[in-house]
Order: sequence, then C-alpha cells, then structure tokens
Amino acid sequence: NPVAFSHEWYRYGGAVTPNLDWLMKRGVLYPYGYVPHSTCRPALSTLHTGLPPEKHGATNNNRDVDIPSATAWGTAMKRLGYTTFLGGKWWEDTPPSEFGFDATEGVGLQQAVPHPFVREGQDAFLAMIATDRPWFAVWAPGLPHSPFDAPQEYLDRINPSAIDVPSYVPVAQRGAYTQDQRRYL
Repeated sequence: NPVAFSHEWYRYGGAVTPNLDWLMKRGVLYPYGYVPHSTCRPALSTLHTGLPPEKHGATNNNRDVDIPSATAWGTAMKRLGYTTFLGGKWWEDTPPSEFGFDATEGVGLQQAVPHPFVREGQDAFLAMIATDRPWFAVWAPGLPHSPFDAPQEYLDRINPSAIDVPSYVPVAQRGAYTQDQRRYL
C-alpha cells in the first residue's frame, strides 16, 4: 500500500534538491520492497522480465545466459501505448529494442561505459518527456557499484564459506557466486 511521501528524511548535508523535492511532494512511498538478488544483473533481469532469478537464469553479474525478452516490461508498456526509454547499464547481448525500448542513451556495461548519475547526455529522454504521449523510462545508473576492488585486507575479513549460496545457483557457478558476493561485501 502506498502512503503519502514525506521528503524530510532526505535532507542530508543541506543538499538543495528541487527536482527530487518536486517528485517527492507529488509521489508516493511504498514502505515495503523486495530485491530479488543483491547484485545488479540478476536484479535488473528480474525487473526486465518479471521472472525471478531461478527462472531467467542470471544468478550473478556474469553474462553466461541470455534472459528472455518475451515478458519484457518495456514491451508491455509499449503495447499499452507508452513511449519507452532505457538509459544506463544494459547487461544483455540482445539489443534493448528487442526488450521494447524505443530510445536509449548511454547504454552499456558498467565496466565498459561509466555513467555518472546526472542528467547530462539524456537528450532522447528529454525529447520523449516533452511530448503529450505517456512515457515509461528505465535508468540504471552505473554509479553505486562495481568494480568492487577492495584491498586484500578487507577481503580477508570476509569468510567465503560463511556466504550463503541460494539453491538456484547452479553448482558450476557457486564458486563465482561466492567470490562476487565476497567482493561485494
């Protein structure tokens, strides 16, 4: 259940955020959320397909499986008459257009194309929202994570055998999963 959103909690270090303030005054807060996976590609794959990691097969940030595009949310929104936009990270080898996105900008792998969290270079997005058509946008900024390159002294603080590996992670990928999680932690 959405509730009225109060943006008072956001006041961090006296930041001036008129655009966020505008969104927060008119938006809603969903006090409960669910993250299907703690790493990027499996979580984004779930958002793009509507399927959990055990169904779409992306269990870490490796690109060892192709996620299905048949249930893509971009395609569903396009069918409903929305103009669709994708910006930021895109982990898949399949072009975003096959997932229903009309326009893209700055799309690429996090490691290959850094994307600062700013509205710089978002011309396709700005053109889309300037029309009277309803629009749907996905922007997965690359800022908050990888590469996870902590110094060895910090890696040594994480016991790999203490990392829980979900049962849906294939046996052959469990070592890579554990190492990904260790670097993440």
